[in-house]
This record gives sequence, C-alpha cells and structure tokens, in this order.
Amino acid sequence: MAKKSPPGPLEYLRRWPMRAWLAAVFVFLYAPLIALMAFSFNDSRRNIVWKGFTLKYYDKLFHDSALLEAFANSLTIAAVSTVISLALGAMAALALWRFRFVGKTALDGEVTFRLYDTFGFPWELTEEILHENGLELDKEGFDKAMDE
Repeated sequence: MAKKSPPGPLEYLRRWPMRAWLAAVFVFLYAPLIALMAFSFNDSRRNIVWKGFTLKYYDKLFHDSALLEAFANSLTIAAVSTVISLALGAMAALALWRFRFVGKTALDGEVTFRLYDTFGFPWELTEEILHENGLELDKEGFDKAMDE
C-alpha cells in the first residue's frame, strides 16, 4: 500500500474530530447569544419564564436619546480602533514578510506567541503540523532554520 502524503494545512477541516470540535466551539459561543436574543422579546420582567412576545423594551430603547448617543459613540470608537489596528497589523505583517532587520526573529516569535496565547492554540497541534511538513521545533519553541 502506498504511503499517504501528509495533509495540507487546509485539509485538517476534512477530519471529523476537527469538525466536531469546531461545531462544539460554535455552539458554546453562539447558543448563549441566541438565547439572549430570544429572551429579549419576553414580556416578563424576569427572563426566567416565558410570558409572551413583546416589543415594548425595544420601543423604550429607540426612544432613549442618551442610550442611542452612547451606542453611536461605541460604534465610532469601534470603527476607529478597527481601522488603526488593521493599518498597524498590515504594516507589521508586510515588514515581517518582506524585510530583514535586527530583531526580526524575536518580533516574529513574539507575535506568534501572542496569537497562540490569545486564542489558546494547542502547542501539540502546532508541533504535529510542523512535523508533518518536515520542520522541527527547537527547545525554545522556534525553528532557527526558518530565519535563513
């Protein structure tokens, strides 16, 4: 029997454990939001028991000028911070991809560590993916051969 080639980076989604994990994560993230949206139409003052359908709370919402102003301020801050972070991230990615400079390895490692740390990416999976692509991690966690 011929040896199967290792799966490519995008082929991991074709495996059922990865699909099951992604489905569980989506349910974990979106089920509470859907429940909140459904209970926002509840006629009860306490959202434990469903009494009936109402739009009176949304009527109060759209007639409260202070709340609408706060919402507009939040959207403005979100839009400005998105544009700034997109510009900074694009410039950093371009610098890391195209140029050689002192400290590039350290900066690249720091960015990678922050991404893994923020999203809780399992290091074992990273090692498996690198190993299947012919790369090995050294004891510090970064392949020095990638710098050259």
